[in-house]
Amino acid sequence: RVVDKGLISSTQLECVALAARRFRRRLPGGARAGFLLGDGTGCGKGRCIAALIIDQWNRGARRHIWVSATADLYSDAIRDLSDLGAQ
Repeated sequence: RVVDKGLISSTQLECVALAARRFRRRLPGGARAGFLLGDGTGCGKGRCIAALIIDQWNRGARRHIWVSATADLYSDAIRDLSDLGAQ
């Protein structure tokens, strides 16, 4: 649905699916596995992060931290979350 509406690309959706799968995995010490998204500038990392936060929220995870390099990316984060239906 989100790809058909043009909210995220199929590549971004694949990134969200791979990250969500990693988050379900537990490491030997009991910690949750992580996911590193290292795409270049303009690839839509913010949109991927927003979609992943919404996915994890819908799965019951209620705490999320979004860390950005600069404060001006805050409005982009809010836009991405809003565009994907977060309230």
